[in-house]
Amino acid sequence: MREKNLFATILWPFYGLISTLNYWRYPWSKNVFWLVCVYLGAIQIYCPAGHVLGDGADGGRYALQLIDMHNRELGLFEQIHFNFAESGTMDYYQLILTWIVSLATDNPHVLFACFAFVFGFFYSRNMWYVLERISGSINITIFIFISLLFLTCPIWQINGVRMWTAAHIYMYSVFPYIWEGDRKRLIWLFAVPFVHFSYLYFVILSLVFVLLPYRVLSENKIVTYCLSILLVLSFIVGTLQLPAITVFLENFSPESYQDRIDIYTADHAFDNMRESRMKVNWYVTASNNIYYWVSNILLLLLSFNSKLVPQERKLLNFCLLISGIANIASQVPSGARFLIIAHLFTISLIIWQLYKKASPFFFRIAKLTSIPLIITIIFSVRTGLDFYGISMIVGNFFTSLIWDNNIPIINFIK
Repeated sequence: MREKNLFATILWPFYGLISTLNYWRYPWSKNVFWLVCVYLGAIQIYCPAGHVLGDGADGGRYALQLIDMHNRELGLFEQIHFNFAESGTMDYYQLILTWIVSLATDNPHVLFACFAFVFGFFYSRNMWYVLERISGSINITIFIFISLLFLTCPIWQINGVRMWTAAHIYMYSVFPYIWEGDRKRLIWLFAVPFVHFSYLYFVILSLVFVLLPYRVLSENKIVTYCLSILLVLSFIVGTLQLPAITVFLENFSPESYQDRIDIYTADHAFDNMRESRMKVNWYVTASNNIYYWVSNILLLLLSFNSKLVPQERKLLNFCLLISGIANIASQVPSGARFLIIAHLFTISLIIWQLYKKASPFFFRIAKLTSIPLIITIIFSVRTGLDFYGISMIVGNFFTSLIWDNNIPIINFIK
């Protein structure tokens, strides 16, 4: 059965996508989903028709960097030195993988397929880690939250491969430890800052959480209430512009991080953030706000559930902590991206609590708030249609070698 579905996915990946989501309980499903991710990476539109390569989205710059590396033919250490001198970046994963691909080709589709191979592995494992702990039937409310989880950090995020690959590696590392005490996965935690430098702070936060006594995190309700207060305070802090965040980052960061922090926290960066928020369409703002408030409100409601078992309380405490920190970090330009990390953990916990039906009141509130989340889901799918052409539906791995389709599906819908 597994070999049959893998072969069918190679011939028609869109069938593989439908098949793996329909038969997600089968052991082969997550590997088929992984294979579909690789195909979607291979056909990713990194430079839409009418745009100039290297302008706008990160994907265009990655493509241009690949072509430049292929033509320069520098060694790895020479390339790292050159790249650091040019941009000051310390995110070595994307640089090294791009250099490896450049030894064989300057075709950006090959590069994005490699990005998707790595991203898809961690993405598929994280999603199925949640799904495999749901053994019974699912209702429409749980289905909405599962859909939201899949679309929180989806495959088309390889357009910004550093930040979002790091997000899934982080989840892959930390989640099993928090839920079942699997310390072996924590080794991946040390790789995360080399994928994106900003995760250093979340790695330190996680290590502090790991070192705290188990009974404090899983059985002490006072800890839960204190972290709930932190989350509430983060809403208040979130309404202010805090230069103190910049000062904190500068005082408690390695010296090698200073230039990057200055870029993200300079006055013009705050001005650009405010200006971009004013230009965003109302439905984009509505989608983000709905997700933000539903996630945080349900998380706060869970903090008052006295029937949580120790492992559930430990995960709840982690979600409260990381959500509070992410809410504050979102006030720094580009810091809103950290909300995605908090959402990945929080929505997973919510799904498990909905399946368990431990609290009728929580289930009723979640059912009510799931309705506006449909807006968030629709907007996320619409965003994905910017990155794929008609080859997503009718193409396969063989046609991707000769068919460079860079007209997004959304153009045809419009």
